[in-house]
Amino acid sequence: MNDTKKKFFLKVAGLMVAIMMLTMCIVAGTMAKYVSSGKTTGGTVTVAKWDIDVSVGEGAAGDLSTTVNLGSATWIIQPIKTNTAANNAVEANKIAPGTWGYTSIKVENKGDVDATLKVTGDPKPSSGAESGNLQFKVVAMDSAGASYAEMTTKDGGNLTSGVKVSKTNGVITIYICYEWKYEADGSADTNDGADTTMGTTGGELTLGTLTITATQVEPEKETA
Repeated sequence: MNDTKKKFFLKVAGLMVAIMMLTMCIVAGTMAKYVSSGKTTGGTVTVAKWDIDVSVGEGAAGDLSTTVNLGSATWIIQPIKTNTAANNAVEANKIAPGTWGYTSIKVENKGDVDATLKVTGDPKPSSGAESGNLQFKVVAMDSAGASYAEMTTKDGGNLTSGVKVSKTNGVITIYICYEWKYEADGSADTNDGADTTMGTTGGELTLGTLTITATQVEPEKETA
C-alpha cells in the first residue's frame, strides 16, 4: 500500500474516531442530568361545623335533631288586667280566663355557618280547648328582644319567614304564648259555656306539636 492510500485511511479512521467520541459526548450529555421528585402529604381543609342546640326555658341544651320535650317547661302566667294591687284570684301555675302567659324555647347556633329557622305546626291543644277565647301564638325574638315574626292559631299561619340565627353562638328565642280573655272583645261573651266546660273538666291540656327546622344559609359573594 502506497503512502497516499495510508494517509487516506488514517484520515478516515481518525475522522470516524472523532465522530464516535463526539456522539458519545452528546449521548452522555443528554442522559446525565439532575432529577428530583417528591409527593405531597398531610394537606387538609377544615369543614365548617353544623351545631344547632335547643333548650326549654332554663333547661339543659340538646341537639335540635332530638325531640323537644315541653313537659318540663315552666310557664310564666300573669293576669291580663292590671290594678293597683294583685288579687291572686287564680291558683299559681294554672291558666284560667283573664290570664296570659308563655314558655320559651332557646335555639343557639354553635356552628360555623349562619342558619334560618322555620316553625310549623300549631301549639293549641288538639282536644279539650274548645273555647274561642283561649288563643295561642308563637313569637321568635333575638337576644336583644327584637321580634322577628309570629304565627297565631287564628289565621293558621306558620313562622316561615326565614328567621336568621347567626353562626358562632347566635341565639333566637321562640316563645309559645297564650291569652285567655275574660270577656270577648267588644260585645257580650258568647264563649262562657265553652270556658265553663273547660273549667269543669279541669286537668292538663296537651299542646299541639311544633316542628322547628334549621337550614344553612347559602353562601353568596358580592357582585363585581
